[in-house]
Amino acid sequence: ETYYLDPDDEEAWSHVEASLLDGLEATKLEDCCREALQCCQTTLEQPPGGVETCPGTWDGWRCFSNTPPDTTVTFTCPTYAYKSLPECTLSGSKECLGNGTWARNVRNLEVTNYSSCSLRNYHISTYCWEAVMHSLSLLALFPAIFVILYYRQLRVQRFYLHVNFFSALFGKALFNLVEILALRIPEYTGSNNTLDNNTVGCRLLVFVTKVTSLAVWTWMLAESFYLHRLIVAAFRGGGKTYIYVIIGWVPACVLSVCWAGGRALLEDTQCWLGDDYSHSVDLYLITELPKIIILIANTLMLLNMARVLHTKLQGVNTTTAAATKRAVKATTFLLPMFGFQFFSTLVIPPASCSCHIMQAYVFVATAVDGLQGLYVALVYCFLNKEVRLQVRRTVYQVRGRYGTDRSYSVTYDPRTDVSLLSGSVANEYSAVDYGANESGANESSALELAAVRS
Repeated sequence: ETYYLDPDDEEAWSHVEASLLDGLEATKLEDCCREALQCCQTTLEQPPGGVETCPGTWDGWRCFSNTPPDTTVTFTCPTYAYKSLPECTLSGSKECLGNGTWARNVRNLEVTNYSSCSLRNYHISTYCWEAVMHSLSLLALFPAIFVILYYRQLRVQRFYLHVNFFSALFGKALFNLVEILALRIPEYTGSNNTLDNNTVGCRLLVFVTKVTSLAVWTWMLAESFYLHRLIVAAFRGGGKTYIYVIIGWVPACVLSVCWAGGRALLEDTQCWLGDDYSHSVDLYLITELPKIIILIANTLMLLNMARVLHTKLQGVNTTTAAATKRAVKATTFLLPMFGFQFFSTLVIPPASCSCHIMQAYVFVATAVDGLQGLYVALVYCFLNKEVRLQVRRTVYQVRGRYGTDRSYSVTYDPRTDVSLLSGSVANEYSAVDYGANESGANESSALELAAVRS
């Protein structure tokens, strides 16, 4: 059967929609057809132009009215010209020559310059920047995990939770990097067509990336809950470790499985990357809505912890101003664990904005997300007092063993005294001592704060 392509004819249009890949493609085709019909009506209603005026025309994607000679018309690239919905807007152009005709190509056909509408450079530069950010986090997280697992003295509950948090960050950075290099960049360089083939391997990669990315958020919640318990209910201790492990891993896996099931049943295309915004089911909310809930929960816990910290520090023979300063310092270093850096990129620019503005936002958002592993590894491992003591002791042992430095005793040096690690103060950190140690406070301050508990 043959049908006239009229979007207002429901019977004919239903056959057109059924022949297309998905609802998004049908929406784009409908928009293009309506633009063409409107262009015909507008052009017919316009008064005729002069002899040297380029006549109104429809080039297949855009409508152009009567245009004076020696004029270059710029326009916003239409959304239906893209494979999927564009993240931002670019501009194309069409040139009216001095003799009143539109510019033509070598085949003597009217041409419109759509080359500037390509998002290829935008996406490749964004993906390369993201790959660099994740690589820096990988380089920091791998030695951080190794150091904590290597030293027996660091095998306490707090560092055990840190290792799990580091592992989630490491997995997110690793699988995001693989996804970028194996799927996203090749899509724009034309080196393979994995996305179009929608293979099992690429869908599995995207699923694992989703699990680890969501696990970072759930582990932020687990770490925040642990710290909140230490500060608000210091005499009760940290609680059972397995509870935090469940909070950190189980919700991420369950939510990711639900998301993957929805994609497999409703939107099983393009390796599950991106979402079909024309679809009535917003599957991305399955994994994105919990992140908002976690941010709200962490905010409430941080505010309560700051209040308790300030109250406890006031009782350690210090002024209100000094107590406030130390409480702010302790909580500031804990912000990455609570995910507060994501508030800076919570509002996404609209798709109607320029791609230069959008790319600036993406660079900042990618740096905030991709460098989280680097920052957390620095603050909670490399700058941590207990970790530095252990590493320093190992360095002096190596120097003494190979005779590179005879100025220190092989068995003891006051700067590597880790006797506190085996004591009750180290094994059951007080609420305020946790924040002080993580923020790099000196030993005397840590002991002074630990006295609050006793």
